[in-house]
Amino acid sequence: MDLDPAGHPVTGYLITIWPRRTVSIVISYDSKTWSRTVYPFGSATPASGPAPRHETPAQGAARLRAEVASGELTLVGPARVDGQRAIELRQGTAARGMLRIWVSPDTYLPIRTVSTPPGVPASSPQAIRDDYTWLPDTAANRHLLTRAAAIPAGFRQVSPH
Repeated sequence: MDLDPAGHPVTGYLITIWPRRTVSIVISYDSKTWSRTVYPFGSATPASGPAPRHETPAQGAARLRAEVASGELTLVGPARVDGQRAIELRQGTAARGMLRIWVSPDTYLPIRTVSTPPGVPASSPQAIRDDYTWLPDTAANRHLLTRAAAIPAGFRQVSPH
């Protein structure tokens, strides 16, 4: 979800990956509209295809640990993110572009990522920052990932841009 400086939602995203398709819903809070796009790839698409990586949180944490072990990611060390204990990981250089990942020391799940293009500092508006909150795997939390729960009442569907 994209938030304005006051913390109010601007744009929401709901992406559902099925074996042979990916469904993307984009919600515009300013215009009170939403759109749906279906892509012809999913979790069963061969790795050489255009599909996004499909993995469980545990698989993602294991992948990050393996990337640190192989040297693909550099373990920077302990850090704090919004008061939370974290471990900072890095990939790339400031000159070539950098990905910084802060993970939970207990689960290795991401807390925050910041990606910057070559020569751009992390404080720049060109930096892409994502913050993560992980909810327990419950029926109520899985319901939050449905179209019915994600799209506010009264929003109308429009064609994708």
